[in-house]
Amino acid sequence: EPGVGERHKGAGGAAVEELVLWNVPANGRTFVRGLRAFARFEAPPPPPPELGPGFDVPDGALLAGGYLLSAQTRAELEALDLTATATQLPRGLRVLLLGRDELPTDATLDAALRDAGAQVLTAPGPGYSAMTAEPTECIAPTTTIEAITAWLREGPAGAAPGPAPTPPATAATLALPAGGGGVRETPITIEQPFGRIFGILAEPDGERADVCVVLLNAGALTHVGPNRMWVEAARRWAAGGVPSLRLDVEGIGD
Repeated sequence: EPGVGERHKGAGGAAVEELVLWNVPANGRTFVRGLRAFARFEAPPPPPPELGPGFDVPDGALLAGGYLLSAQTRAELEALDLTATATQLPRGLRVLLLGRDELPTDATLDAALRDAGAQVLTAPGPGYSAMTAEPTECIAPTTTIEAITAWLREGPAGAAPGPAPTPPATAATLALPAGGGGVRETPITIEQPFGRIFGILAEPDGERADVCVVLLNAGALTHVGPNRMWVEAARRWAAGGVPSLRLDVEGIGD
């Protein structure tokens, strides 16, 4: 879609106007090393006795912050090298490199971007740690947001963006192959006194059971569920003939 300013093609073919990198290392090995260090500080509670022995992380995988990186994902992350990717970016691209609170920007990545002809500005990135705290304790990094906004405004002016497309009058339905049968997913809204409740209805293509499943959000988690579990579970139920509805409901777990 056309937008503000000149669009360039990035390393993956994506349209790029300007680039903001906040606490981004030069390679995936550094990123994974940080996750590994974070995981060592965690002290997970012992599992309930009725569940038997604790979960064993598969060989080569990494469990950090409650998220499991498979050995394949970890290896692919470690293979990333942004210094090589920088050479594929268009010359003259504006790049804002932000550090993380007391940590400076990655000097290796900075040098690679400059060697590739990018117009690089480095700046501190206060508020990163507070932003990535527990959802009930996180604080919006207003200082850094204002700095990013000011930097974007300093860039070259372009054509004004066109109007947003008008959504279709009827909800679109997505057909999916899932499990042993086909599944249709439709976004729905339910009017309430306080506003609209949004949800995704997953239905089987074939015969239906006489029951249904409703999956609710909780706090900062949306209708996708923890680690996208509600999406996977809803589609499996629907493939087995059980319609399912995953909802974003106000006030649950807040």
